[in-house]
Order: sequence, then structure tokens, then C-alpha cells
Amino acid sequence: MVLNITSRNIEITPDVRNFINEKIQKVLKNFKKPIDCNIIITKERSNIITEIIIHGDGKKLYFKKSANNLTASIEQAIHTADSSIKKVKSKQKEHKAKGIKKFLFGKI
Repeated sequence: MVLNITSRNIEITPDVRNFINEKIQKVLKNFKKPIDCNIIITKERSNIITEIIIHGDGKKLYFKKSANNLTASIEQAIHTADSSIKKVKSKQKEHKAKGIKKFLFGKI
């Protein structure tokens, strides 16, 4: 798995990189094979914008959040990514279970 952290108009310290890496690993554990994860942090006027792009399991997922604070922006984007990924995975499990029931028992 490749994790790319890019910053625009803002400097990212090693502590922030470690913070991002620690948080994003919890999100990526929901994937069987995450291929690539790009995190882009941009400062525009007084806002910090965090974009997360994840390629994995045949999907490309994109999340974007902005806040006044760097850590708040990162945490909001990662929280959104985590909740969305869990939602997608639960829908996949339901769909798979429904197909198995239909196969075993006929009409539902």
C-alpha cells in the first residue's frame, strides 16, 4: 500500500505526517487490498482543505472536508471516509447475503 501526503501552501511537519498515517491505517483496515491512498492538504485563505483519494477493492473513493484548523480538517475527512467505507461495506454484505438466500431458498 502506498500512502502519498501532498501539501499545498502549507508545511506538513513529521508529527502531522505520523498523525495522518496513524489515523488513515484505521480506515484502510476495512479494505482487503488497498492499493493507493493520496492525501492532499491545501491552505486557501483561512481554510484548510483535506482531500482523501483511496484506490482499493476495484473502487476509487474521494472525500473532501475543510476547516479552520489543520487537525480538525484532517480528522473530519478521515471520519467521513471511515463512516462512508463502513456504509459501503455493509451494503455489499447485505447484497451478498440476499443473493445467497435467493440461491438457497428460491424466491424471497
